[in-house]
Amino acid sequence: MKYIFLSFIILSCSGGDKFNEITSANKYWVNIDYLRCIENNSPCYCESYIDKSALILDSLNTMEIYGIGVESKNYKIYNTQNRHFIVDNNDTIYFHFDKTNMLKMNGKSYISSNKWNNVGERFIDKINGDFFKKKYKNEIKNFKKDKLFISCNKYYNMHFLSLGTNCKDTYILEYDNDSIFIYDFINKCEGKKINFKFQKKLILKFKQ
Repeated sequence: MKYIFLSFIILSCSGGDKFNEITSANKYWVNIDYLRCIENNSPCYCESYIDKSALILDSLNTMEIYGIGVESKNYKIYNTQNRHFIVDNNDTIYFHFDKTNMLKMNGKSYISSNKWNNVGERFIDKINGDFFKKKYKNEIKNFKKDKLFISCNKYYNMHFLSLGTNCKDTYILEYDNDSIFIYDFINKCEGKKINFKFQKKLILKFKQ
């Protein structure tokens, strides 16, 4: 299978302040290694495996980093001519945009798309959902795929598949060896707490 991530288009900018032009149009950035990973692996696996899997930048010169071993917080971005950097625990981390406006940082490459701006900080869940519905479009043809999100809940160590913001449109997604299971769960709209027990019912099973 060809890498699906190549279908994500990076918007081009020219002239003026390149940093402000790029970040005003593209706020959400994802590590290409993460996109490669979720082609054949679950989001929870990839989020625990890929270092610095996603970034959020804005024109106010702040960066938020997601990924393993990273404290989720805003870092101030310092700009000097065409060089940009953040400081993390006295370490200076430089990044730049190449000719295609791909973000390069610490040997890692990040791409962006302005279509992610519409879903805000759920952009990783939207990306997970986009990959899932492309790969399993026939298996999940009865789902409302236009608003499909897949999230990794580290607290419960499980995946949730949602078709919007309503709790009634949320399902449990499980990866097991070579199969995928989708469950409805009876108590989905109850407030989840410690030792919460999911009363689930299998509605779909198919091969990975």
